[in-house]
Amino acid sequence: MSRRERPNQPGRQKALIWLIAGFGSGIAIGAAVGVTLWTPMAGIALGSALGAGLGGVPASLYYFGDLK
Repeated sequence: MSRRERPNQPGRQKALIWLIAGFGSGIAIGAAVGVTLWTPMAGIALGSALGAGLGGVPASLYYFGDLK
């Protein structure tokens, strides 16, 4: 099993940006859905789950160097 190298500074910065942007956009989408459906808490919960996917996947790929 090979050992992964530590991510470089630009990779860590891109990962952090993607993580913040993904969570922000996911929560915004969820809040919009919540206002539309009159259940804001359910919308925010959906948005945080969506934001984890939108931000977490690209962030992990940038962090470990799979995306440049």
